[in-house]
Amino acid sequence: MARTKSKKSQLKDKAEHLMYELAFKLYGSKCENCNGSWRLVVHHFIPRRLCKALTYELFNWIILCANCHFAHHTKSNPQIHIKILEKRGKKWLKKLNKLYEKAKKLTSYYGVDWLEKQINKMQELNERISKKGNFQIN
Repeated sequence: MARTKSKKSQLKDKAEHLMYELAFKLYGSKCENCNGSWRLVVHHFIPRRLCKALTYELFNWIILCANCHFAHHTKSNPQIHIKILEKRGKKWLKKLNKLYEKAKKLTSYYGVDWLEKQINKMQELNERISKKGNFQIN
């Protein structure tokens, strides 16, 4: 008999699905490094291990193909982040750093309540994009 997933596990699955859906709507379905489209993943510019509170923050998402993602994580290829920085610009990096400084101060996150808030935030954004047809990232 299969075990039922905990509520937190179910919420994490839902949040991950929404994150991918939104990331592709916002940033397209091509690798931001090589422009490829094979096995795309949502990479976090500021890694989850450094700041879990930014996991579902849209400014922290980068679309990479499996090859570029693998090269970044296993070969520590800095060129990938350099290219993202050049593409997204200083304004984006400044906003992301501001969010990071704020997120570092959080003491309560990644629980059921936090996940529900993140899901609601992403669902609202998804609905706004669906109604407007596009969304400007500032």
